[in-house]
Amino acid sequence: MTKKRGKTRTKPSNKAKVSNIESDEIEWYERVFSESDINDEIISELYHLNMEPCAGGSTTKYHKLMISGKRHGKNCSNNPSCLNGFGQYQKVPVDKIIGFDPADLLRSPNQLSGLKCSSTQNLGATCYMNSLLQCLYANEAFRSAIYRWKDSEVTPEHFTPTDHEQAEEDSENVPLQLQMLFARLQLGPLLYADPTDFAKSIEIPHAVQQDPQEFFKLLLSLLEERYSKELVQNHFVGKYQYVTVCSNCKNASKRVCDFTELELPIKGHSHIEECIKEYTKEEILNESNQYLCDHCNSKQDAARSIEITQLPEVLNFQFLRFVYDKKTGSKKKLKTRISFPESIDMSPFVVDQPPGLTYDLKAVIVHRGASAYGGHYIVHVKSTDGKWWKFDDETVVEEKITSDEVEEETKGKKKEPKQESKPGIITNCNAYLLIYNRHDAKQDHLLDVPEKLIEKIMEEKKSHEEQIEVYRNNKIEEEGRQLEQKEIYNLVWNNIRPLPDEAWYWIDTNWFSRWVKGEFAVKPEPISNGDLMCPHDKADPQKVTKMKRISAAAWDSLHSKYGGGPILSTVNDTAFCRQCIMNIRDETTKSVSESTEKQYYVKLVTNSDVTAADGYLIDKDWWNEFKKQSSDVNKMNAITEGIVCEHGNLNTEKSRRRLVSKEVWDYLSRFQPSSIAVRGTDAVCQLCGELEEKNEEETRERQKAKTAIKKEFSDMLVKPQDLQKVVMGQAWNSIKFPLYIVNGDWYRSWSEWCDDVDKEESEIVPMNNEILLCPHDRLRYDPLDLVGQSERKEELPFYLISAHKWTQLKERDISIQFIDKNLITNPEMCSECVEEERKKDVMKRSIYEKATLTIEFKNSQGTRSGRVTRSSVAKSEKINDVNSSYTIQQLKLLIFQSAEIMPRQQKLTYEGTPLEHEERTLEQYGILAKSTVVLEIQDADEEEFIPEVKEREEGFAGTGLMGKPMKKKEKKVDWECVTCTLINQLEHLQCEACGTEKPANETNVPLVEKKNVPLVEKQNVPLEEKGVERVGGGGVSLEEASETKAKRSYEDMMLPLSLDQDETDEHKPKRIMQECQTE
Repeated sequence: MTKKRGKTRTKPSNKAKVSNIESDEIEWYERVFSESDINDEIISELYHLNMEPCAGGSTTKYHKLMISGKRHGKNCSNNPSCLNGFGQYQKVPVDKIIGFDPADLLRSPNQLSGLKCSSTQNLGATCYMNSLLQCLYANEAFRSAIYRWKDSEVTPEHFTPTDHEQAEEDSENVPLQLQMLFARLQLGPLLYADPTDFAKSIEIPHAVQQDPQEFFKLLLSLLEERYSKELVQNHFVGKYQYVTVCSNCKNASKRVCDFTELELPIKGHSHIEECIKEYTKEEILNESNQYLCDHCNSKQDAARSIEITQLPEVLNFQFLRFVYDKKTGSKKKLKTRISFPESIDMSPFVVDQPPGLTYDLKAVIVHRGASAYGGHYIVHVKSTDGKWWKFDDETVVEEKITSDEVEEETKGKKKEPKQESKPGIITNCNAYLLIYNRHDAKQDHLLDVPEKLIEKIMEEKKSHEEQIEVYRNNKIEEEGRQLEQKEIYNLVWNNIRPLPDEAWYWIDTNWFSRWVKGEFAVKPEPISNGDLMCPHDKADPQKVTKMKRISAAAWDSLHSKYGGGPILSTVNDTAFCRQCIMNIRDETTKSVSESTEKQYYVKLVTNSDVTAADGYLIDKDWWNEFKKQSSDVNKMNAITEGIVCEHGNLNTEKSRRRLVSKEVWDYLSRFQPSSIAVRGTDAVCQLCGELEEKNEEETRERQKAKTAIKKEFSDMLVKPQDLQKVVMGQAWNSIKFPLYIVNGDWYRSWSEWCDDVDKEESEIVPMNNEILLCPHDRLRYDPLDLVGQSERKEELPFYLISAHKWTQLKERDISIQFIDKNLITNPEMCSECVEEERKKDVMKRSIYEKATLTIEFKNSQGTRSGRVTRSSVAKSEKINDVNSSYTIQQLKLLIFQSAEIMPRQQKLTYEGTPLEHEERTLEQYGILAKSTVVLEIQDADEEEFIPEVKEREEGFAGTGLMGKPMKKKEKKVDWECVTCTLINQLEHLQCEACGTEKPANETNVPLVEKKNVPLVEKQNVPLEEKGVERVGGGGVSLEEASETKAKRSYEDMMLPLSLDQDETDEHKPKRIMQECQTE
């Protein structure tokens, strides 16, 4: 008999029985059978009208008495009477609606009266340009020359362009745009001048930070070459000579060059005069840097120096703050404090110059920021009345650069002790570019703005005044509109809650929330209740969380102002929809009934015991899915699909069967009437049973056979470490020669067959030992190459097995014997092919991606930044995702990320070879995949800077300062010495400075055009002329690596020697940039 357990079950009825149940104990849908049964109580429940208004909202005193709900500040989305959490009306600032007041941009007549100059707008990252333009504007001689420049100087005669052509030509005319910018700075009506037109004329991007000194040099070069040579030569160009004196014959070779600035080294110095002396000091050329003397016709020791012969009217000094640090492989900023006077006597530094050559400080460009890869430029300018002004893009204040200027990046760090400056002396750690004017230079320059520029300024002023007038009218209109908006808000909010028995309206919550926040103050939108409507054009009871209930007075105020709709109100009987309520009732009743019935049968299956004779079998997986399924049960597979075989009978999968009662089966079959009924007593399909029994027997036999074979051949393979001991002469009785060599692919396939019971013997690849023989019918591999290769078991081309195991193998193939440890094989080895295979193997392992290297720690005595090193915890570290193209420097950075050992503390070796050259790649050092690199930790004496991998900067390449050159006559080209970088004349076959022979590949390769430019090579020269690349925003130029340097895929890490390298070589030769004129 079937045992019953648990409570007595009552099968649910499909009809709701209400007669014996009290009305207040049953759900609303059980009390509604037609629309006439829908009363106010049910409507209130479905539309949540029975919920009390929440306390906390802004209401009148009368309405507050009606509120009995919970006090809180959030809005209850399911309570249409809750009006909390919408915020309060806030007056939107006028400038947010109609924009800023253009009158705020006006420059008052008395503002900056002594300076007579406005500021310059930053276009994105153009602080470098703004700082330099302010310096050029402050130079009255240059400004006067710009005003006096005429477009006819470059315009061909008898050429009359159209208006469009003239406008396009003017937009590309750099002096003309500079004229206009200077006119705006001097007479413009606004607080700051917009340099957009000028930036467009030289085609510079607005979002790229550049170096002001490089910008200054290229701008002057552009003005000189394309427009007016005198414009530059008369103000900014000085001369010095490069003097080399032979120690043997005392003959002096002199070459005169022009310069626009003196680039002063600052490391180890504290005063500008020390920097100038360092710049002009004598250097000794000896040993490998000897000088090829034309007089002696041989290489000789020599002394080399720079002599300043003529200074320009405007003298510019650049402090070389951005240098290349060899230790870190990156660029850094020197924060050395340098003192410089407001008035300097340059006569001691000029050849044959009597005393009194005095220059007065006019401007100082300052670089703010700790990094050489970014920061911000400002400038301090001295006006004609002796006042100092600080220009920081749009901001101008009267402020002199002082010794107390402390940058943000020094906060929290150890600061240098302040140096007390004498009167007239400025000491600063961020000064970058100094501009001095000659004291006796002409002062009374004509600074009258040309009439045509004044006309444009007046047009701009008139246009701005019109904008101000329009703004004022818009402001009056907006303020009146906001006042009206506030009155409507007060009217609505103070009467928003409907009184008892008063008509009320629905309003969309989202629209109402936006109105309260004042969003419609800018752009009014009509009331949008369309999403609240049901298909019967009434308020949808299922959208009650998206609407709020407001009074008729509040609705009238909003609707009269904004319009919209549709109207959903108790006034027109659209506040409720009884038809939708009936639909909800039907869906709810059906869902509840089905859910209750389903829960009943689920419990029935769980809590009842069913015998096989009385029960039915169903698919257990189907049943589990059915219990989770909330809808679309009819779309599920057949109830017994997983337990019925292809013959229509019960299959052999016992684990998928579930026994249920007939009552449950009848219930489930209603959803899947086409399912095959399987009784609990039905027998398993005879055909399937016999087949399964046969398969199981075969599997057992295969497993037994493979287990025996695996056991029999468990010691077949000769281990590399055992072979190594035999080769080294150690006793090892387990290895007896001769050994047999087998194909690696066959052995791995055979091993997989042994481990996988389902694999067929036919899946084992043929032994095919022929591939182990070379074209000369000899052995192409050396058996002893297996020594030390245990970690490469899965990729070895061959394996060694004993003679005994060879004879036991069923499969026979070509016999290849390893006769003894003296490398005698049969057939004999082919020395040529063995070496070739070794090379292929090394090549395969030396070029890799995403490989793993093992870092083995040795002598873990060091510390890193005061902490215990990683090697004191672990003996080795795995470095993953390594490419053979990585440099040693990149490998050190990966080790730092993994083991937190500073790169300077890492002394790496590979197979006894020190990895000293950080620019070399792993492939060049022959470091193979899955190999081991030994790391010896060194003590670090100072904190180390870990450089970030920076993208290369293009500088001004592609801008108007570098591209689109005017057609000129073809110029003679020269060649650069690879030893000392001297620029030699084309016809010279040896370097004039050091005697190095001219490279053969320089015969027809243009290097540098002849120009009247500085003799000593400076940083930030035009890059395309020199063939160098720049790294970072500070303007440091780095030489291209020589052809002998390794090519690497990660070029961002390749940082060759810098022109301003941070080094201390005693006899470092000064570099030559371009050809200079021989005196």
